[in-house]
Amino acid sequence: MLEESKAPEGDIIVSKFGGSSVANAGQIKKVGNIVQNDPGRKVVVVSAPGKDSSDSEKITDHLINIATEGKHFLQQRKEISASESLKAVTGKFSGIIRDLGIDGEDILKGLKADLKKSLPANMKIDFYASRGEHYNSIVIARYLESAGIHAKTLLPEEMGFHVTEEFGNAKVIPISYKNIKKKILSEINSGLVVIPGFYGITEKGDVAIFSRGGSDLTGVKLHTRLMPLYMKTGQIQTGYTRWIREKFPGQR
Repeated sequence: MLEESKAPEGDIIVSKFGGSSVANAGQIKKVGNIVQNDPGRKVVVVSAPGKDSSDSEKITDHLINIATEGKHFLQQRKEISASESLKAVTGKFSGIIRDLGIDGEDILKGLKADLKKSLPANMKIDFYASRGEHYNSIVIARYLESAGIHAKTLLPEEMGFHVTEEFGNAKVIPISYKNIKKKILSEINSGLVVIPGFYGITEKGDVAIFSRGGSDLTGVKLHTRLMPLYMKTGQIQTGYTRWIREKFPGQR
């Protein structure tokens, strides 16, 4: 039977928190408690905020609906306009920021600006869809800092997480692994890093997303590629998945 325990000194845990685990301020505070109680959790991969009792649709679906000017939900026979989706997305992030008690005016400003960006259709869907993970990682890192946990956001574009130009179904390019190792190792000595799942950057600098559920893929890629680096000093623990799912039954 797999049991969860604190990582011994020198070990590292790559923790993936899905949408339901970061759905609101209360859940994010639980994430803060988890990483604070185990210094081995140096790499945290997060999804976009998931649905809670106040939400009728997922944030990612709202973002795609904005990108497609309402067609995404219309195809599902749901009468939710792009403007209603925009209100839902900004309202979700505003509520989380308010309830966490952090300064997030710049985050909301950046989110709103991104959701006005003009791009070709396929690139637009990927870019807009990625904003849930992108901005949630920033919110969570800022909250952790406010709670006395040294943390920073590490974005795919900052660590050279390169993917193919297969928009909507991107694949990781091998050079990414070397880039990721180098960048993460240079950052985790001073604290933990919060990484948005679900997307990477093409060699031309465009955002491209993995298939739905891609935040899990990000976590797996980081876990498997970091593990060889720590074979001499310890090992990456994998029990966190079962433990988090027990703590958060709605984890996807």
